[in-house]
Amino acid sequence: MSKIVIVGGGVAAYRALHRILELDPLCDVTLISDEDRPAYERPMLSKELLTSDKPLRSLGVRGSFPNLTQLFSTRATKVDRRQKRVLLDDGCEISYEKLILATGSRPRRLEVDNPTSERLHYLRTAVDAEKLRPFLCPGNRIAIIGGGFIGLEVAASARALGAEAVVLEAQPRLLARVAPESLSTWLHDLHKKNGVDIKLGAQVDQIAEDPSTGGMIVRTASGEIPADAVLVGIGVLPNVELAVDCGLDVDGGIAVDIHGRTSDPYILAAGEATRYPLERLGLLTRSECWTTSSDQGTIVGEAALGSLGDGYREMPWVWSDQYEASIQYLGLPLTASRMVTHPGESQNAWVDIAWDDAGRFLGAIGINSGRQISELRRALRKGLPIPAKFGLETQATL
Repeated sequence: MSKIVIVGGGVAAYRALHRILELDPLCDVTLISDEDRPAYERPMLSKELLTSDKPLRSLGVRGSFPNLTQLFSTRATKVDRRQKRVLLDDGCEISYEKLILATGSRPRRLEVDNPTSERLHYLRTAVDAEKLRPFLCPGNRIAIIGGGFIGLEVAASARALGAEAVVLEAQPRLLARVAPESLSTWLHDLHKKNGVDIKLGAQVDQIAEDPSTGGMIVRTASGEIPADAVLVGIGVLPNVELAVDCGLDVDGGIAVDIHGRTSDPYILAAGEATRYPLERLGLLTRSECWTTSSDQGTIVGEAALGSLGDGYREMPWVWSDQYEASIQYLGLPLTASRMVTHPGESQNAWVDIAWDDAGRFLGAIGINSGRQISELRRALRKGLPIPAKFGLETQATL
């Protein structure tokens, strides 16, 4: 009987766990999570968990498995590859035959933040969302540092709840790292129309408590912004420390193959902490992507039991819901030399298709065009050509 240890408490860890138990219900498997509960659907955190009474959608294990151990609020501190054991923060040690690292990522910290204030927030866990939600109410103002997907989703949630929202983005446009200018402009207009105050080129110098109001003050070169709460959403960092410390190959993420195998034959890895092959494009990438983490988790669960299927060959796919709008992001479109816009089925709907100089499909961005993105994903999954209607004959945007 195999003895498998999983380090991590997110979707990649739990998809691996589910697949292991599905294939071998008697497997001796231990999951170590630093969260206080089983995994849940994190996309809810910036949306439904803030704006509604919907409960978290749990990814926990159902049923009874005699050799399953789940350790919550527990942190793995070291991997001893020679002895094949994981050391925990309580001093205990757990041996393994196969180890799965699904350590995920953590919010990038703002160097000028004030960690002692209960009004300063990051959003990564359900506990974070539960602490933020009481501040999103009529009469309150939230300052959001970072104009990425998380910041914009929280801004939309704040407005839905009647709170004021101001977004402070250091770059000259929203989503500057991941979106073409056309999408940045469209999102800027969408949020302005919904009452969000957007300040571009806003470099934060200091966050301080305001003793006169009990709130917060965000200081920038152009002035002070008072707020009842501050959310920092400036990206994430992969949790690769365990892998680095034990000597695995790490280059911007834990290096894995399409089956999640690392440089150690007894250790696999999946999810946001990994750097994996994107075979269709012939490169390595790291994805901050729910669906990628989920699919990779299933694959490493199989691999931990010695079953190697087709491996992970999907393109990354990210979606964001803001107000009534749906934004979907497939592949790596910003690596393209040419972006071609195809109109959608309604007003305020379109798809940008990304191509390289050789006419190779690199990705797509869809606005209110879920059906078209689904068509593209199905074609990629089945190894079929990109549908002809998404060809190169329409207006180029790059």
